[in-house]
Amino acid sequence: MASEIKDIPLDSSVTVKTKGGQVIKQQKYCNGIDGCTVLHKPGANRFHMNITLVKDEFIDSISDVKEPSGLSGEDYIPVVDPERTKLRESKAVRNAQIEADKIGEGVSEEAQCIFNALSKTLPCRWRGKNIIVLEEVEIAEPYRVEDCKSLHAGDSTVQVRVQKVLDEERKKLS
Repeated sequence: MASEIKDIPLDSSVTVKTKGGQVIKQQKYCNGIDGCTVLHKPGANRFHMNITLVKDEFIDSISDVKEPSGLSGEDYIPVVDPERTKLRESKAVRNAQIEADKIGEGVSEEAQCIFNALSKTLPCRWRGKNIIVLEEVEIAEPYRVEDCKSLHAGDSTVQVRVQKVLDEERKKLS
């Protein structure tokens, strides 16, 4: 698939479907930087544009290719800073991993709702099916106030606070 996207002239309108199912309708901006293709969509004015970086190996299909009219995209090759592109990619991957870590594996919808509500105000993470709050309190299934336990003996202040927040969030969800 990678050779196919590289054969499309710059500034051509394309519809790209990724292996993840995402559909992107934009113009081809430039050819691969480390196996990537940059697509763009004009923004509100000539100084703004929305840029999408797609790894060629994740492209599932390409359709609706419309070559540019007038000045060929091959006549103008925009400059893309590879270091800045790599930095943006690593930031996007890091943010995607943070978001993915917020999704509990094998937990109920109610558990995920409780986690989402708690994580809006308190730092939380999953440990198996248990929710760890502030690295101080663990909430086990079925995620009630009485299922909270402190991870550090003798420190119940944080546990009491987490129990209050949990109780309020459970009331909102009911």
